[in-house]
Amino acid sequence: MKMKDSDIKDINKRTDEWERTFNAVPDHIAIIDRNFRIRRINTSMAECLNIELEEAIGRPCFEVVHMDSQPITNCPLRKLLIDGKIHKKEIYEARLNKYFEITVVPILTIKVIWMEQYILLMILQSLKGYRRL
Repeated sequence: MKMKDSDIKDINKRTDEWERTFNAVPDHIAIIDRNFRIRRINTSMAECLNIELEEAIGRPCFEVVHMDSQPITNCPLRKLLIDGKIHKKEIYEARLNKYFEITVVPILTIKVIWMEQYILLMILQSLKGYRRL
């Protein structure tokens, strides 16, 4: 079935709106697959990590975010992949000299369910003024 030009324009408009909204959010957001590979990050996260958007795509999140060769201890994504539930973890990222709350949320679509893969949303929220005692 061939799509109409008006349908294609509508899809392009909605895609553009989504991109602008995603990049306007001040929280640091990444979409990551079950292999820990970054599918997309927003502008806020790229700026926080001092990395170009395109440079992060396809790389493991633990490499880009934590500068490590493997997931961090008690990685919330590992937990999500086991139970499919939302998880949060507070971490101190020494290289950025900041505390963050990492929230992972499963995003399921029909296509992803068929592939038996999770894509997750990782939100890093800077915990300003927060210091663990």
